[in-house]
Amino acid sequence: MAIRERVERGDGYLPEPQSIRAPEGKLTPQAVEYLNSMIAAIVHLVNGNLTFGDGTASSGTGNFYGQWIDLVTPSVANTEFVVPHGLKRLVVAVEVGIQDKAAIMYASNRGSWTRDKILLKCDTASVPLKLRVL
Repeated sequence: MAIRERVERGDGYLPEPQSIRAPEGKLTPQAVEYLNSMIAAIVHLVNGNLTFGDGTASSGTGNFYGQWIDLVTPSVANTEFVVPHGLKRLVVAVEVGIQDKAAIMYASNRGSWTRDKILLKCDTASVPLKLRVL
């Protein structure tokens, strides 16, 4: 789902603020009320209401520009595998949200990462993972 669509639906995002014009350099009472409501909404969002999304596979990561990805690592440990993503930019971080076995997942061949895929390895075979790519 596109970020714009999530913003318009209000899934953890604030709407774009309206443009405020101050005739003769003075704010109207309505403009002051609107600014106060936007500030209150920002404070509410930042004070404990930022989200990482719902964790659904291929969903966004809430207020953070990222994506959740469910996968199972290859059946041979330390084998490079491709993880496609939908960020349309280079990934800057990969975090393991949940894993079902003791394992270390690590980046592989970072110079070959693209705007739609990353390469990883895992020191343990067949590990179900939920990754957050940012």
